[in-house]
Amino acid sequence: MIYQGGIKQIMPAPENLYVRYYDEIEGYFYMPIIGTALCEDGAVIFLDTASDGEISCIDEDNKCLFKYCNKKQEYMEV
Repeated sequence: MIYQGGIKQIMPAPENLYVRYYDEIEGYFYMPIIGTALCEDGAVIFLDTASDGEISCIDEDNKCLFKYCNKKQEYMEV
């Protein structure tokens, strides 16, 4: 999804932050959040990237953010 409003500033995302998506074939999978963007309307959106390198904001329906816990070797909701 591409954000329709203007973006004022893009900042790197906190380390180790992921968004979870669901695919009917693969089930749940996680994509790294690469940045956050401050928009002209004051909104803050999270940016991820696809395997082809395209950068987009995370789906509005997908508000669950996760961090990967190396100790437990699992994703944990934040």
